[in-house]
Amino acid sequence: MKEMEKMEKMEKMMKAMIFKGNQEISENNFLELSMIPVPEVKSDEILIKVYACGVCRTELDQIEGRIIAPKLPIVLGHQPVGVVEQIGNKVRKFKIGDIAGATWIYSSCGKCKFCLRGYDNLCLDFKATGCHENGGYAEYMVIKEDYAHKIPEELIDFEPITSITANTNNITKIDTISTTKITTNNININTNTTTTTAASTAAATTAATTTTTNNNNNNNKYINQIKHNKNNPNIDNIGNIDNLLYVAPLMCSGVVGYRSLKLTNMEDEKTLGLYGFGSAHHLVLQIANFLYPNSKKFVFTRNLEERELAKKLGADWAGGIEDKAPEKLDCIIDTTPVWKTIIYALENLQRGGRLVLNLIRKENSDKNFLLNLNYEKHLWLEKEIKSTANVTKKDGEEFLAIASKMKIKPQIKVYKLEDANEALTDLKHGKFPGSKVLKI
Repeated sequence: MKEMEKMEKMEKMMKAMIFKGNQEISENNFLELSMIPVPEVKSDEILIKVYACGVCRTELDQIEGRIIAPKLPIVLGHQPVGVVEQIGNKVRKFKIGDIAGATWIYSSCGKCKFCLRGYDNLCLDFKATGCHENGGYAEYMVIKEDYAHKIPEELIDFEPITSITANTNNITKIDTISTTKITTNNININTNTTTTTAASTAAATTAATTTTTNNNNNNNKYINQIKHNKNNPNIDNIGNIDNLLYVAPLMCSGVVGYRSLKLTNMEDEKTLGLYGFGSAHHLVLQIANFLYPNSKKFVFTRNLEERELAKKLGADWAGGIEDKAPEKLDCIIDTTPVWKTIIYALENLQRGGRLVLNLIRKENSDKNFLLNLNYEKHLWLEKEIKSTANVTKKDGEEFLAIASKMKIKPQIKVYKLEDANEALTDLKHGKFPGSKVLKI
């Protein structure tokens, strides 16, 4: 009996990449592969067997100390997707075998004035996935059911864009999708607030309802495929499981990119500028093409590969971050870690336009460039600057409903969990356009 108990305890361990304290990215050993206990599930939580987790620049901010770690050691990663393997006794939204994911928002108090107004991203007790609580750079993670998201069937059940090289030590970037803009019936978003217009809400609600119905049928299909062991589903038996590699970047890059787009006050026929063209903006461009098909989009990046990708994804123009846009821009989003892009973006901003900064921290290397700020040239005529802070639960719900309708597909480069340090180093140095994903 004691031997059996010992074996059961051994089975409850999992692999995880652990962050123990601030490091320089150049050291390439800032995360440590460890064996840690599989987290226990509380009554309102679900246990996700993680299949994939996206890699985000925010993790560079954590590692390099621009975000002070509220908890150490910590498992990073806030873009996990996988299969629900266990549920608490009070969980009603999920069942074993569901495909689920998490975003940056791990929890909020639900009681403060911000939460009650739908701004749970500003909650004074905001908790972030992979920051305040362990995230997805591991084989398992737990999260409250209210902050997890069911993954729509349309985002899972598609033909892979290309096969993934079996040798994950040497996986190459995966070619992306259509070179043409996606057009559809326009979905108008009232970006003066963080909510949608009545028409958009109805459309989103319909999409969400349809998605929920489809999810129930779809998840039943998955459960049938793993019914030989319902209490311990085998993720490898799920059809098209590699498609979850494409879903992972949507959980942050997609969701926060969608939020930043709403915050710009973007409307169809307005012009949009994107400074930086990494994981978030190569998705934002696709979202903007879908929601605002009659708008021109302009991309600014120093990376030539990223400019080519932008054009392939339907950008009207792509140039360097110091370039003058062919025309003034009504809305601009900046995701770059440097400060000089703010000055150049404001020069390209139309009077009455808005610049949204979509990142948690900027680096300090060129902060003095802000001394070039000229009020008359850069700020006058009612130009605005606004930051994006975290995401809300509703952002995730809205975005996944929209993403499922447009069947958005990121360009990805896949790494093994053990190669998370390599993935973060590549991200730091701007290697490989698109999104970087860990296959757990």
